[in-house]
Amino acid sequence: DDFKSLSKYKMFDKAISYFRKSEFSKAKEIFSYLYEKNYKPATTLFYLGEIEYKRGHFKNALAFYKNSIQKYPKNTFFTAELLYHTGYSLQKIGQKEAAKKSYLKIINDFPDSIFVKYAKKRIENLEKTK
Repeated sequence: DDFKSLSKYKMFDKAISYFRKSEFSKAKEIFSYLYEKNYKPATTLFYLGEIEYKRGHFKNALAFYKNSIQKYPKNTFFTAELLYHTGYSLQKIGQKEAAKKSYLKIINDFPDSIFVKYAKKRIENLEKTK
C-alpha cells in the first residue's frame, strides 16, 4: 500500500521495476490498482497478462491479453509480443489452430518484429506435431 502515495506515473514505473525483477506479486498489486483507476488500461492489462504468462497460468494470461486488445485494438509497442504470448498460451492449452493464427498474424502484420522468427519456429513445430 505504500505505493498509493505516488503519482500514477511513478506507480507504473515501480510496477515495471517489480515486474523486471520477477517480483510478480508486488507488480500485480500495483498494475491491478492502476487498472482500477483506469490508468493505461490496455498496457496494465498486458502486464497483468504477462505476470500470469510467466507464472504458467496460460488461461488467465489469455483473458488479460484479450481484454488488452479490446481496450486498445491499434498496434502498440507490445502488440507483437502479446500475439506471440497469446499463441504460445493457446498452444499450451491445446488450441493449436488458434495458436497458429496468432503466430501468422505476427508474421503478416509485424514483419520487422523480433517475434517473427520465433513465430515461424512455433508454426514449424506445430506442423510437425500434427
